Amino acid sequence: MELAWTGTDPTSGRVSFAEHRSDQGGFRSWLNILLTTGTGYTEVRRSDADFPLLTFSFKDGYGVVHLFESQEECRLLRGDDVLPSTGTIDVPVHDQESAFSGAYVSTLARAVATVIAFIEGTPVDGLGDSDRL
Repeated sequence: MELAWTGTDPTSGRVSFAEHRSDQGGFRSWLNILLTTGTGYTEVRRSDADFPLLTFSFKDGYGVVHLFESQEECRLLRGDDVLPSTGTIDVPVHDQESAFSGAYVSTLARAVATVIAFIEGTPVDGLGDSDRL
């Protein structure tokens, strides 16, 4: 399956909105390099459709995942109790930092596993509990 994706450039640390296309292996290789930087943002979808689209933000071992089913419908993956729901963390979204409550923050490992499941074809409903925004 071919994927279309954008994200933080691992070298510059800035988000590049130039769309890349690759197979799952190409995206995984790029993602693994990005993960070594400790902070980043990506958007990924199957190249044959604009939706569903998954966005993944991470910083300091935490991750946040948005799931867009259409331009109007967005879900935020619920966290895994790595932070109390009253806590917050700032992660990159596009080229700025945004705060998320602990209710939507996951360990980096869980968030990455969600991204991998998505690119392997798991339907949005199968990625975990989420709340519509």
